[in-house]
Amino acid sequence: MPQPNLTFFTELDREHLTALFSDSDVIKTLKSLHAAVSVGVLDLSDERAKVVKKLNKAKIPVIAWLLLPKSEGYWFNTGNYPQAIARYHAFIEWTQAHKLDWAGIGLDIEPDINDFIRLKDDKQAGKFAVTLFHRYRDRRRAEKAPPGLSRTGGSDPCGWLSRGKLPFPPDCRRTACQVHCARTDRRPGGY
Repeated sequence: MPQPNLTFFTELDREHLTALFSDSDVIKTLKSLHAAVSVGVLDLSDERAKVVKKLNKAKIPVIAWLLLPKSEGYWFNTGNYPQAIARYHAFIEWTQAHKLDWAGIGLDIEPDINDFIRLKDDKQAGKFAVTLFHRYRDRRRAEKAPPGLSRTGGSDPCGWLSRGKLPFPPDCRRTACQVHCARTDRRPGGY
């Protein structure tokens, strides 16, 4: 399989994701571009697994972009690392149950999406600025989280896997998964 030159990202819900990839022209275009697809894993549904299997069958590289429900912060951060670790393990079980093949696993390390929503709300912005200030000054927040979330290090860009917080099981190593980190936030206070 040629090295992909272009990666398309999708955060579609399962219904829209299924509809998008039911169009055979989309698959043909991806193949002609030697493109990869980074699929936002918004859920661990059978429908999402069927789309990944369809892309696997077409030999289109697929990267799993691990996400949480918006109520849990959506992106991984020091405030939701227990949920992030649980999601990773559930993702591995789902991957094995559906026999999915991933070209990589993406972790998006960013502040809680709900913080951005509050920041956009004029009524809540002032209160949120105070919360953000206290969070920024709270060094213990970063110390409580796994080392990879508060600073980079080790052999992987996010520092999670090398520190044993999210170890790859043998089945995933066999499929040569690579870890990609969309963003690493190194600000004090540790998002």
